[in-house]
Amino acid sequence: MAGTVKNAQEMQTRLRRAQNAMMEIGQLGRQLGTGQKQPKAQQQARLQQLINDVGQELQEIQRYADRQFS
Repeated sequence: MAGTVKNAQEMQTRLRRAQNAMMEIGQLGRQLGTGQKQPKAQQQARLQQLINDVGQELQEIQRYADRQFS
């Protein structure tokens, strides 16, 4: 997911990926709370990966916005 955002279309794609990851974070959080499906360690590892991915996407979106509006 890393890399530099080059245009508005790529920024929108990254934003969509971040939104999808945040929705999955919410779903996994609910599953962790109820003890459903995968073992907790697996769910926690996936949550951490999603959180990292969202952070990277949002940083790249911010860099793009800073370049466009500076």
